[in-house]
Amino acid sequence: MDRGRQVAAIFDLDRTLTRRDTYLAFLFSTLQRRPTRFISSMRLPIAVLAHWAHVRDNTWLKERFLAAILGGATSEQIDSWSDAFVARVLHSGLRNQARKVIESHRQVGHRLIMATASFDFYVEKLAEQLGFDAVISTRPVWDSQGRISGKLESANCYGAAKVERLIAHFGAARADWHIVAYTDDYSDLPMLEWADYAVTVNPTARLRAIARDRQYEIQDWEDFHLGA
Repeated sequence: MDRGRQVAAIFDLDRTLTRRDTYLAFLFSTLQRRPTRFISSMRLPIAVLAHWAHVRDNTWLKERFLAAILGGATSEQIDSWSDAFVARVLHSGLRNQARKVIESHRQVGHRLIMATASFDFYVEKLAEQLGFDAVISTRPVWDSQGRISGKLESANCYGAAKVERLIAHFGAARADWHIVAYTDDYSDLPMLEWADYAVTVNPTARLRAIARDRQYEIQDWEDFHLGA
């Protein structure tokens, strides 16, 4: 690392810090509270197929799920559901080594940033509990009555769009930072390429192959020790 620069550690959330996709888990937990939403969710498998067929992008797909399951929910409801969900994630949803790695950066004064495609309403609560300094996430549109509209405020914070958000976050000061990026998935390859140092965490097969070819670090956070 360049000792003349500050260090920022950027962490993806889903399947990097956590064992599972938090957005799907949050939606499922919400369906249990809003059983009538099972009816509006019946067409979601068709939406998934449209996405897989590259007919629709991931922003469109995310909006379909958001509208079908969370559409019309009030900010008070979302806040309450988020509190309960975050408590469960902290209790049993994190990878074994997640807290240890986060703390290792905090102890030496590194800036901690969570960058994720998941929604701000529960991500910000989780990030606060884990001691992060900043959050970059997807944001929903709220209607004039303070209810979830089913639309996104901007593009899904995913892939290249995540890097655009990070570039905006650092601005002209980017050169002053040595950036370490952690992720599990190929979709975050743009972030790994943009960072100064790339770490793949329990990577998917596709990302693992790239990590080996490019000599990115590979870590296993489900084991009892870190190792390449």
